[in-house]
Amino acid sequence: GSSFTADLAGDANCDDRLGAADPLALLDLVGRAPADPCERADANRDGTIDADDLEPTIHALFARRAAWSAAVAAALDE
Repeated sequence: GSSFTADLAGDANCDDRLGAADPLALLDLVGRAPADPCERADANRDGTIDADDLEPTIHALFARRAAWSAAVAAALDE
């Protein structure tokens, strides 16, 4: 798999960004053992890609979106 990058925890499809496709990719991985899963799908870093990774994946996704929205709002206020 890809090497783990802390700021991309939850990037279950290993496309080097967090997006709406990642929770879906994680759900696709849960319950099966792919030969070479993306290590970033293990969002809670417990060594297993499972349903427990869904909450931190969604949290990371929305936290990143909130930070982006705040940056855009600040730029528009300038």
